[in-house]
Amino acid sequence: MNQFPLLSTTLLILLFLEPALARDSLTLAVGYGGRRMITTDGGQNWTHDTRWVEKGGDDNELLRGACYGAGTFVAVGGSKIAPIIVSKNGIDWQEQQLAGGWLGDVAYGNGWFVAVGGGGSYLRSKDGLKWSARQRNKEVKPGYPRHYREIAFGNGLFVAVGDKGRRTISANGVTWSEDQTIKEKLNRQNILFAKGRFVIIGSGGYLTTSQDGLSWSTPQSPTTEDLRSILWDGKKFIVTAKSDLIISNDGLNWRKVAAQGGVPSTIYYDPVAKTYFGFSWRSRKWTSPDGLNWKRHDDSGKNAITAIVSTPSTPKTKPE
Repeated sequence: MNQFPLLSTTLLILLFLEPALARDSLTLAVGYGGRRMITTDGGQNWTHDTRWVEKGGDDNELLRGACYGAGTFVAVGGSKIAPIIVSKNGIDWQEQQLAGGWLGDVAYGNGWFVAVGGGGSYLRSKDGLKWSARQRNKEVKPGYPRHYREIAFGNGLFVAVGDKGRRTISANGVTWSEDQTIKEKLNRQNILFAKGRFVIIGSGGYLTTSQDGLSWSTPQSPTTEDLRSILWDGKKFIVTAKSDLIISNDGLNWRKVAAQGGVPSTIYYDPVAKTYFGFSWRSRKWTSPDGLNWKRHDDSGKNAITAIVSTPSTPKTKPE
């Protein structure tokens, strides 16, 4: 016979379960072929690995970017058309397709999901399901690449970056500044907001950082290798290059660290599980105890991972 009243038993169960629930993280990875999978143990084991096609390419099934906000995962991508998919749990998805070309990335802030993409396009949504009409930032000059590939939110602002050093800011996802910087040789950029600042990395060892999205400082980079992926682990920024890592405690002063065991192209830090993990082409998994020493594992499929994001919302990561 149960010696505890029903109420006491319920409370005891909740007390036992609560610490475990508090420790759990939910992380989503998306990629080629419409691939989606989740982990709740900091990247050690992945479940609900699903896809639209088995071996996707740079096509309408490609998921390029993802974010989490308002209790919702949103992922975008595509080629000639843009798939937008939405989920509360990373398992059950609502899907739609928008005309007008691909979307490169999506971020959440100020109560809005904001997506950016090809041709300098941008649009926004409150819930990830109903989107505003696609708009396009003005052309820099005839024939010049206009694509936005990455977006981050922080300090009340969205900052979008793209080809040839394109960079623009917005507080609401509707009104955008003119492109601030054009660098002919800056082919690709990646952006992260953490520690109160935006950090942009790119080809040729390019680094720049800003707190307000307007005034940018360009620290001395310790490498000329293309920079591919960036994370913040609560103490330091870690950036992957082709063969090395560069790290910084403040985003301003950087140093190179020899990578032990190789370097994944996409790296991520789960602040709940306190684990580092990543992926390289096509789907080889990596784990690390400290973000500096990496171990390769078996391939996890035929569709490469393009973006990783966790709930509650944490700085996301994308490869070059």
